[in-house]
Amino acid sequence: MTVVRYAKQIATEPSTAPMRGIETRCFRSGDESAWLALRESAMSGQVAAGRSWTASDFLREFTAKAHFDPSRMWLAETTDAQGTQLAGAIYLCLESQPARKAASIQWLLVAPRYQRQGIGSHLLTLAESSAWHAGHRLLSLETLSIWQAACRFYESSGYSVASSA
Repeated sequence: MTVVRYAKQIATEPSTAPMRGIETRCFRSGDESAWLALRESAMSGQVAAGRSWTASDFLREFTAKAHFDPSRMWLAETTDAQGTQLAGAIYLCLESQPARKAASIQWLLVAPRYQRQGIGSHLLTLAESSAWHAGHRLLSLETLSIWQAACRFYESSGYSVASSA
């Protein structure tokens, strides 16, 4: 499988507006199981999805890393007759080291029943706006080339292929 790396230079402050029927909030302790269920749903049927993740996988990927900041992980929720559902999530990783100041979009997920409703775009713009306010103008992200819908989405959102490996 080929990893495709994308980049986007942000020239102006991204603008976000509330979405009707969607409440966006930051990650809180206790949200791990909902995020894991979202990952499972969003990645179901994907060749590269691998096995289901556990809470320890979540800990290793996010909270155990020095740069993890729950205020940069956003969850998009919707409420219907079945209660509150997690519709999407995104994480913005900001690393500031003496030789490197990097911003990357990670784990943009949207549950299948909520795809193509603007939630992914909303979350992406929210992360871009946060990066802008933190002083980052260059964003990067990675996806797999087999995920053509994701590639098209990122390209339509202004990201350009930086490299493939």
